[in-house]
Amino acid sequence: MKRTFFLLILLIAICSCQDNKKLNQIQSENEMLKRQLEEIKTQESSEKFVWIVINYTYGTYYSETDRLGNLKKSIIFSDIREINNYDDSMKYRLEDELEKDLRNRYKGLLHSIQERKTYVFETYKEASEFKFQTLNR
Repeated sequence: MKRTFFLLILLIAICSCQDNKKLNQIQSENEMLKRQLEEIKTQESSEKFVWIVINYTYGTYYSETDRLGNLKKSIIFSDIREINNYDDSMKYRLEDELEKDLRNRYKGLLHSIQERKTYVFETYKEASEFKFQTLNR
């Protein structure tokens, strides 16, 4: 009887140890999955859709007076771009790229940059709708 009881306790202890190993393994896998899910959420939340608009003035160059005349106001805008890890540094980089394209296009005929605006959206749909409404006022 004592032998049977001892064997029963030994069997329960062995099963319990195996269950603890499985439990520890499941807990470590669960923690790893939680970390991966948090990383995915962080990556998703840092993705933004950006649309840039620059208001500028350009004119006609008159060589006799070495001046620009017949000044006209206009805008240039970027395509909607999906940007990962968007921050202020990225905002200024994108604005500078669009301004550089503008300056290359007009060379000496560009009078001044009046305003640079960057619009940031969570979804492409929001960005597209805003762009459509802005350009079709």
